[in-house]
Amino acid sequence: MAYTARRNNTDNDDKRANRDNSGFVRKGLEMAASSNIPVSKVAQAAKITDDLTGHKISDKAGKIITKKIPEANRLSNALAKGGSPLNFVKPINSSSSNDKVNEVKANGGDQANGSRPSLGGTDASSGSGRSDTEAKQKRSFLGDDNNDNNANSEKQTDVSIGGILSLPIIKLLIPIVLIFFVILLPLIITASVSSFVGSFDDAFGFTKASGEDIMGFDYSAGTLEQQEFQERVNSIRLKYQTQGKYTDGLMVVAVFNVLERNGANVSYDNISDAKIEEIMNAMFVGNVYNKEAFKNNLVSLIIPKYLPNLSQKAREDIVEEIFEHVDNSYELLGKEPEDYSCVGGSCTYDIKGFYISDRGNVSRNIQISNLYVRLMQCGTADGHNYGGVFGQPLAGEELVPFEKYILGVAYQEIGDDAPAEAIKAQMVAARSYILARHVDMGGWRTLQEENGKWVLQAASCTQDQVYCDPDQGCSANDGQWGQVHSGLNYNNGFSRGAMPADSPLRLYANTTQGELLVNSQGYIVYSGYRQSEQNKFSALANQGLNYKQILMQVYNQGSRNYGATDIQKAVCGGNCISFGDYVNWKQYSEPWASVNIGNTSETIKSVGCLATSIAILIKKSGVPTGIENFNPGTFVEKLNQNGGFDQASLQWNVVTNIIPSFQYQGKIEFNNLSKSEILSKIKSVIETPGVYAVVKVNGEQVNLGTHWVAIDAVNGNDVVMIDPGSNNRSLFSTYSEVLEISYYKVSG
Repeated sequence: MAYTARRNNTDNDDKRANRDNSGFVRKGLEMAASSNIPVSKVAQAAKITDDLTGHKISDKAGKIITKKIPEANRLSNALAKGGSPLNFVKPINSSSSNDKVNEVKANGGDQANGSRPSLGGTDASSGSGRSDTEAKQKRSFLGDDNNDNNANSEKQTDVSIGGILSLPIIKLLIPIVLIFFVILLPLIITASVSSFVGSFDDAFGFTKASGEDIMGFDYSAGTLEQQEFQERVNSIRLKYQTQGKYTDGLMVVAVFNVLERNGANVSYDNISDAKIEEIMNAMFVGNVYNKEAFKNNLVSLIIPKYLPNLSQKAREDIVEEIFEHVDNSYELLGKEPEDYSCVGGSCTYDIKGFYISDRGNVSRNIQISNLYVRLMQCGTADGHNYGGVFGQPLAGEELVPFEKYILGVAYQEIGDDAPAEAIKAQMVAARSYILARHVDMGGWRTLQEENGKWVLQAASCTQDQVYCDPDQGCSANDGQWGQVHSGLNYNNGFSRGAMPADSPLRLYANTTQGELLVNSQGYIVYSGYRQSEQNKFSALANQGLNYKQILMQVYNQGSRNYGATDIQKAVCGGNCISFGDYVNWKQYSEPWASVNIGNTSETIKSVGCLATSIAILIKKSGVPTGIENFNPGTFVEKLNQNGGFDQASLQWNVVTNIIPSFQYQGKIEFNNLSKSEILSKIKSVIETPGVYAVVKVNGEQVNLGTHWVAIDAVNGNDVVMIDPGSNNRSLFSTYSEVLEISYYKVSG
């Protein structure tokens, strides 16, 4: 039979919903005492629940845990809404519940028909089923009653769960429900959380082995074999860094964990150094990490070795699982993914105006920094249908950093088979041309500021110039007249693969970064080009002319007689890892190792780390030095001739005296600063356009004493250095004590 319950609408739902968590913990303790459940278990469960729902873990970790574990998500939401584990129970909708009861009746409780057998004799044969009227009167578990209009009146209402459990049974079940929510549910959730977080055990272990913060967790490996695996991954990572190959150990442990989870025969015992290196090698194109190459190599090489019977689709799914594992690892650790494939920096352009051949000088005084290119569609022009609509962005393309855009244009327009000086000439011509293009054409070709960044709009076809993404490659849908897209999915016309990571074009892009062709008044020359000009670039390069001489000749004669007189370099700064020959300059290398420092008997080999580091940065910056065959030896000889040393101590300002465009700015000492504070200061210095820095370190741990190294880039939580005393590239992994930073800035 149906029982009734007396309820006042001011005193059930609200008080029950607002009852705090501690009340249920105390109730659980009381019930535990009467139910022979150890109090310690209740206390432990309560603490774990507090830790999970009380934000004692990081916000990011909490979000990912609740996202991945449905029970934790529901409990967290219920506690946030009502402060009570009872809110974990979803109110049951009357109509839907009645439908379920009728479904049970209609099917006679037959499990074969997909319905549950009734628990309280509610099927038709029992004779105790509800009438439609009674069904309409039933309430949800939380007693929500839209007909309670009089707060002072009492009324009797049938209460049940889903038309199955009546109130006396509910009363009997409440202690059991409370025990479930206070004890069992937290333990269930804890087990789920432990299982989920446990799958990232090696991510925590590797991060700890690499000396990085692991969110304050007191982590220790479960076995010696596991600890050795985590340490070996870090050791091999460091070995690769000495070779200039930057990788992330979190990717290695993700591959290992996901392979193991999918039934591969891998364990801490049999994952040898050779197998770890095989995974790392799959990440690179040349010496640079390439995500797409890594995915392809996983699908075609790594996964088939461990799981040989999987289909292509199954292997691709595992790859996605691996990268999801990596992303989750970063979230749990509160870290940002590191970018190992940086291309191009950022320049600040002080523009006076533009020289347009049929209009002369067009003044436009603007300063541009943080410049990007929006690739646009191409319509019908010059008798050709380019396959799009002029003035509309090319679908699926992101804004391209300007210097990366110039690299991609040179890659497609002149190619990597052309002579080096011709490629450099192409880069300067392409940069100057596209900056001036909007002045000549107008309309949708614009150069304007958008939300804190400058955006230049250019057609992605031969109507303007063709960009081929260095990292993804490119393809067109209709030969040379088609729009060119990033990636290889549009290959009816042509396609070109990704640029090799060690392509010399990357070095040429660094060399010519920010350079513009200008006339005698300092206006940027609108340096249009066709294949005829590109042929001249190559022909003159083969005659021995450098790229500056090539540009002066091509844009001062014939149909391109534009009055070009100089190359003007913008103030540029980047955060990209270098690949130039200067990366390998060492103070102990011949022929300069024996060159004396000042008037002393000391040599570059013995005390020339600072001078070598500064020479590296001067070469990296690309500033004119006036020193023939510039290298650490010729640089020190020039310093010696100009009083560059007091005994063996470098005189910082003398560097500026002999190379005026490399101006000394000062130093910052790192007294009693933490690693994160030092990282922040280094980053703030070198990310300023045109700044190049050296840092002083305590090199005793590598038998160098006080030592200087050149800063190349900040890469995630590490600083990439060019060390004249070793092949190491990681600052913090090599030197535990960083003392100060000194820096120069390139002037225009």
